[in-house]
Amino acid sequence: MTSLETDPIFYKNFSEELLKKRNEQDNKILFFSVAGSHSFNLNVETSDSDYFGVYSSDLDKILSGNNKVQTLDCHDPDYVLFEAEKFCELIYKGNPKLIEPLFSNYLCYQSNDWLDLIKDRKRFISLSAIRHYLSYAKFTLMDAIKIKEQSDKQKKQQPQQEESVSTLLNNLSLSSNHSHHKKLYHTLRILLEANRMIEGGQPLVYLTGSERDRIMDIRLGKSNIETLLKEINDLFEQSEKRYDEIKESNSIQQVCSVEFLSDWLVNLRINSFIESESIKESIKFKSSDFILDGNEPWKKDIISKYKQLLKDSGIEDDAHLLMIKSSGSHSHGLNDDDNDNNNNDDDDESKDWIGVYVSNTNRYLSLYTPPTRIDKHNSNQHKNNGKISKFESTTSTAAEQRDTYVRGIQLFEVGSFLSLLELGNHRAVECLNSKESIESLCWKELISKNINYNSLNLIMHYWGVSQGNIGKAQNSKLPLIQRQKLLYHSLRLILYAKSLLESKSLLFEFNEKDKLKLLLLKSNKEMDIEQFNQMYNEIKETISQVGNLLSKKEDNNTKQKKENNLNLKNSHSDWLVKLRKSLITTTTNTQ
Repeated sequence: MTSLETDPIFYKNFSEELLKKRNEQDNKILFFSVAGSHSFNLNVETSDSDYFGVYSSDLDKILSGNNKVQTLDCHDPDYVLFEAEKFCELIYKGNPKLIEPLFSNYLCYQSNDWLDLIKDRKRFISLSAIRHYLSYAKFTLMDAIKIKEQSDKQKKQQPQQEESVSTLLNNLSLSSNHSHHKKLYHTLRILLEANRMIEGGQPLVYLTGSERDRIMDIRLGKSNIETLLKEINDLFEQSEKRYDEIKESNSIQQVCSVEFLSDWLVNLRINSFIESESIKESIKFKSSDFILDGNEPWKKDIISKYKQLLKDSGIEDDAHLLMIKSSGSHSHGLNDDDNDNNNNDDDDESKDWIGVYVSNTNRYLSLYTPPTRIDKHNSNQHKNNGKISKFESTTSTAAEQRDTYVRGIQLFEVGSFLSLLELGNHRAVECLNSKESIESLCWKELISKNINYNSLNLIMHYWGVSQGNIGKAQNSKLPLIQRQKLLYHSLRLILYAKSLLESKSLLFEFNEKDKLKLLLLKSNKEMDIEQFNQMYNEIKETISQVGNLLSKKEDNNTKQKKENNLNLKNSHSDWLVKLRKSLITTTTNTQ
């Protein structure tokens, strides 16, 4: 290492240059250091120079939902950079390679935000982290065994099942092979760090003095192997015993506090916001822009139901309604009031409604993700899960977001709803055309952009869902009335797909012949099987025709569909950033 490389500014400049080369210069470096043996002060002349860092993405990218890339890496030079949120996730899980930088003070750059994070480093010591250290130590020991077996012609195959540490040590020959020593020095180093945490201390990471000399002797093949193996075995036994004791006594936290990590992450984003506002103040919505145009009695009624839904979900203080529109058959001119009312259990479901809300931005920026979709069936679940982080949640956000077929009222967080529009989800696109609408000025500004959602993605979505429904309708084990409903959806969707292909516009009108077919399929009156089969074949033929038309389109490819998605995302971006910046609270939590 040169004298320059001990200067934190060197690491700051070097890391920023790496970001610039990747056209990621709007990101902010929080921490950057030498990694590997250099960071442990255990390097030799032939040691590679590896680097590790943590960065914060550009705030506008985060607020617009475009912060999908969470890891940047390269092999020339060899480095890995984690976005702050991803880093928090890995800390929570106790990954040793992510814990160690938190205790590093040498050969690195540390920003003020990073210094805030590591004010009390003991916060990061947990049973989960210690368990990971012990598992990692055992892994490196097994790796040493594997290397030995590859060079040992008398050994025909390596162990297939996990073995005890004592067995692994007994199987390790007293070879002076350098690779064995390299793996064993890592094993001892990790075990010593784990033992320090078990006994209430902190990882040293950068070793000095007699401990460094001892481990360097192992690395250089100067240690007595028998003594080393006994030391490792004794340390494993001691560490495992003490781990069980502290686990029983609850003297060390199970995992790192998510609330602490979340508070730091929110403060990090807010600091970025305050810094950018000091340079150029952004345009924001006024509080009056969030008021819904709901003076008519029917509007007041439906708004009250949505406010109750927010309350039942436990987020009434963290959410603002932006838009409510009717959805389903009422929007397509295909409703039969008697038939529809007979299908519903209560007034909430006499019509289908889709609403959009925006979460307070501090909640959005935290590790406690706001609900992506709420309905009366899952509202209590969201309330109970209010303080469960995205790391702990077992709910599939993507699956929850895609479930747009719920009857009655449902509510989407604005980021999720815009994602549905970008993907071409027909329920999302269709409800925008509803005449029964309650909107805020914020939402009206988005609509005034006249964004065209009639993309290939929408056509493909119509065609794909239509295919799925007719496939289900083929199942003769289902009641015929249920198969009719599936045919109804399949026919309606494929007619819209055909209309878009022919006219490039989405017309919510059907000719009299198609309308009669749709109403017949939608009714509660069971048709005879011959009539059903005839309609089934007709719809299947239409689906096939649309599929043939799609296959001939030059822009029907994955690349184009991704480009369509990106174009729509870019169309939403400025509005979404403005919306979220309007709801940032700059009073931060103290840690």
